[in-house]
Amino acid sequence: MAREPEHQPEFFVDRSLGKSIVEALRDVGLVVHSMADVYGEKRAQRLADEVWLRDAGENDWIVLTKDDAIRRRPAERATL
Repeated sequence: MAREPEHQPEFFVDRSLGKSIVEALRDVGLVVHSMADVYGEKRAQRLADEVWLRDAGENDWIVLTKDDAIRRRPAERATL
């Protein structure tokens, strides 16, 4: 018999994906953190990518983003 995972994976959704993705994932029972949930709407709008990438990593959250430029910027790459 297959073993149950110790805990359900948690996701962090970057603002670039929008609120509807967060709601849809939550509707299917996933644990999802949005930038607004974690940092507040105003702070999330000006938060450096390195900060939320670091925080997501420290919390073992799976990051969902469509910001393709992250992989080309040295500071974000170093954080990953």
